[in-house]
Amino acid sequence: MAKHILRIKKIYFEELFFGRKSLEVRVGYPDIIRIKPGDVITFENYGPNLFDVVRVSIYKNFQQMLEREDVKKVLPGMSFGAALSIYRKIYRKEREALGVYVFELKKR
Repeated sequence: MAKHILRIKKIYFEELFFGRKSLEVRVGYPDIIRIKPGDVITFENYGPNLFDVVRVSIYKNFQQMLEREDVKKVLPGMSFGAALSIYRKIYRKEREALGVYVFELKKR
């Protein structure tokens, strides 16, 4: 079991922390591709918090990911189109090309 520290915007952290969101999405940066089921993620700047990585799924792009994952668990309250637009604003096309990683998280 490895421990990972990630940054996250407050709005998305709160969605995870309060259980409205259970899937965290990232692109395949070197530190992200090392995360495996059974690892633990902590998000910096929000006090003590630990999330177990239950599942890791990898997709070729955001569209494929949103077609296969429940949008409500990725970005609660968003439609497919709105979620796709948000991810493409956060990550440029060359970043998306690194692969899209979805972590199913469970708060301890």
